[in-house]
Amino acid sequence: MPKRPCALAIMPDDRVLLSADKFGDVYALPLTPSDHLPIPSQHTLISRSVTPGTPSTTGGSTPIPRLKADETVVHTKRNLKALENQKKAALERKQPTAQDNRPQFEHALLLGHVSMLTAICVAQATSPVDGKTRTYILTGDRDEHIRVSRGALAQAHVIEGFCMGHEEFVSRLCMVKPASGQGNDVLVSGGGDDDLYSWDWVHNKLVGKAPLLPRVQEVVGEEANKLAVTRIVAQKDEKGSWVWVICER
Repeated sequence: MPKRPCALAIMPDDRVLLSADKFGDVYALPLTPSDHLPIPSQHTLISRSVTPGTPSTTGGSTPIPRLKADETVVHTKRNLKALENQKKAALERKQPTAQDNRPQFEHALLLGHVSMLTAICVAQATSPVDGKTRTYILTGDRDEHIRVSRGALAQAHVIEGFCMGHEEFVSRLCMVKPASGQGNDVLVSGGGDDDLYSWDWVHNKLVGKAPLLPRVQEVVGEEANKLAVTRIVAQKDEKGSWVWVICER
């Protein structure tokens, strides 16, 4: 990948993998090499070559080849020094560039954050606009933002809204099935705050908080005054929905 990935998610069709990096970019790539992205790749190279000796397509005549200098045709010390500098410049031009080192597999840039991206997840919900079930891409960053973007890959740059309320960085996002089994999934987020946040993310509303720091202090003692959420796992059974959280001091 162009930058080191930090979070992954899979689209509902199980064919497209989303890769997010800490520079704030989210890329789409086929989950298997036999598949292709349902959008045109943004990394297609268009090259044009002109056969030597043929007229240029942009007009004008073919330039006449000139005799190139080498050690056998230069005589002064200044010319030899100039030839040496030309060789060094030619070698530098042959060094691999960022364009040459870019991935050779199919991939496309979908969206970007201004700050460091830390978490990504994909969800489906009933759109409040037309009532249809649509896919959304949710991303969290270091600047307390949770962004809701369209899940249609060609429109992923379109922002549907933000879930604002965190006072510290966001590090993990997780979708939780509602206990009733009806309605859209609940978004649970955590990071550097003392609480775990739950969201009606379709309407960008905070619906509740669960205290984390007091639970941590029960285990490690009152000297713990700060934490960071490193993982959130959700499960639903006949008794309801459960959320497990892993924290670091």
